[in-house]
Amino acid sequence: MTINTPTEARHAGHAVQEQAREAGSAIALIEKSAARAPNAVALTYLDSNKDYEATTRWTFTQFLARVRGAGALFSELSLGKPVVSIILPSIPENHVAVWGAQGSGIANPLNPWLEPEHLVQLMNAAGTTVVVTLAEQAGGEVARKAISAACSVPSVKAICAVGAHPGDTTGIPEGIRTVHFDADSLVNHPGNGSGAGRPDGKQPAAYLHTGGTTSAPKLAVLSHENLAAAAIAANLHLGLTGDDVALGGLPLFHINGISVTGLWPWAVGAEVVMLGSMGFREPRLAERFWELAKKHRGTFLSAVPTVYLALATANPNAARESRQTRLKFGIVGAAPLPPDVRSLFEQTCGIPLVEGYGLTESTCVATVGPVNGPAPASSVGMGLAGQQIRAVEIDQASRQIVADVPTGKVGTIVLKGPNIFLGYLEPAHDKRAWVSDASGRWFDTGDLGSVDEKGFWRLAGRAKDLIIRGGHNIDPAMIESSLSAHPAVALVAPIGRPDAKLGEVPVAYVQLYPEAHATAEELQAFAEQAITERAAVPRRIEIIDPLPLTAVGKIYKPAL
Repeated sequence: MTINTPTEARHAGHAVQEQAREAGSAIALIEKSAARAPNAVALTYLDSNKDYEATTRWTFTQFLARVRGAGALFSELSLGKPVVSIILPSIPENHVAVWGAQGSGIANPLNPWLEPEHLVQLMNAAGTTVVVTLAEQAGGEVARKAISAACSVPSVKAICAVGAHPGDTTGIPEGIRTVHFDADSLVNHPGNGSGAGRPDGKQPAAYLHTGGTTSAPKLAVLSHENLAAAAIAANLHLGLTGDDVALGGLPLFHINGISVTGLWPWAVGAEVVMLGSMGFREPRLAERFWELAKKHRGTFLSAVPTVYLALATANPNAARESRQTRLKFGIVGAAPLPPDVRSLFEQTCGIPLVEGYGLTESTCVATVGPVNGPAPASSVGMGLAGQQIRAVEIDQASRQIVADVPTGKVGTIVLKGPNIFLGYLEPAHDKRAWVSDASGRWFDTGDLGSVDEKGFWRLAGRAKDLIIRGGHNIDPAMIESSLSAHPAVALVAPIGRPDAKLGEVPVAYVQLYPEAHATAEELQAFAEQAITERAAVPRRIEIIDPLPLTAVGKIYKPAL
């Protein structure tokens, strides 16, 4: 079954909720797949340091044995329920640690390229007891930073080192154990039997960082049922089966990486192919992608708009090679998809893009575009089956929902359902995360959007991203869509620049297509003609190649 309309999504909602309650956890979904097809391939790892050779290939039975062994090890090292911070690149041991931690405690995947001070803040906030990272011999600067940070967190009891025996423990306090984290040896770890038993679906399974790289620690608490519900519903929308092969290149400290090209395919017995330790951050991957997709029989991928731009332009043979693959669609999330990037990719590669919308707090997904049917222009799809979604007006003082906005009008998007997180770990962050009315409590996404008469959603930016020029609200999406219409413009990042008289004025940073040419003056003149709302015309346009990106591939506006 594949869900293709909002009506079908609504009708499937009750079944999704029942199935999520019955499954109870992500681990249970993986266990069911292992029981159905124990010898089916679950995970293949392509080592970019060895010319993308497949250096790891595990069946579901083999993968599950390593996950259970990791859970037993973490419990032993923590002397109880562990909180496991995983500070690793995208290697197979990362998935083993993420799901193993959930089998016995709580997983806390972290960006391995953060500075030690920020890692310390996050681990202190999480109450980390075990850290999984690379051994210094294998991980260089990344490992040194992670180990240094771990040694500064009072709650840490053990460091699990991947890639080599820890060796020299100079500088590591006596109270912290150091052990070798070897995926193969985990199969025979004492206590690796049937796991830690069925977890309570309502209890925390993961703490995921959802703030920027310079903000105070902000950890979203996802339950076991959150992860299961999102996977079950998303698979209905996408129609995934055990014949699918997911191509994973997004980082595993992000909800998209561990869900869309991790748990979701595993929940239906499909294979995940990991595209190297750096994934899409490795520049060579865009050139090799189509060859690898064909060789490993990939059927779908998940990426951000900047990746699809690269896949359509980095390889001159993309148009020919893409048509020799099994790829059925590409999923787009994490950032708005410029219409020109969609057109370029789909026309060049012949593969449709399915746009969705979600947040860490909604366990990655809140809306999904139809796979087997057209969505209205600029739509991010229909509401996820089993979840409720509304566009509302909010009284910010009382945090009460005043009313739903009319169909087609922009309001604040609020969510409720089994995929919506438990809340933030720090109570201070939770205070303004929720709104309510007679129907109960709703998560305030802070995003603006509207729904049409058929039930398809469009985004209109984030409330906090609005540029307020002399009391006039300017939607950055208006600037972005207008400038994106210029044939030389690939990406646009509109922001508000502080202004002494007007409060803010709009400026825009632009990245051009490869080999395209345009001047800032030309783009300024184009914007003045294309943007009908005079207050929204950028005061300045600057061309940057490339625009600064986060580790996930979103445009990083704070740097601008």
